[in-house]
Amino acid sequence: VQALYARLERASRQACRRVDGRDLRARTDARACRDAALHAAVAEVQSVSLSALHRERSGARGDGALMAAVSEAHEVQ
Repeated sequence: VQALYARLERASRQACRRVDGRDLRARTDARACRDAALHAAVAEVQSVSLSALHRERSGARGDGALMAAVSEAHEVQ
C-alpha cells in the first residue's frame, strides 16, 4: 500500500505543471492540482487501506466522498 501511494504521489506531481517557486499563487494552484489528482487516484483504486494511508498522510479527516466510494466498492465485491 505504501509503495502504491508513493507511485500515486509521483504521478500526481507529474500530472500538474511545475511552477516558479517565487510565484505564490502558481504554487498554491499547483499544490491544489496535485492534491486533487492524488485524491482522485486514491478514490479510483477503491482500497480501504490506501484510503486510510491517504487520510493519514494528507491530514484529511473523514472525507465522506472518498470513504463512500470505497465502502460502496467493497459492498459490490
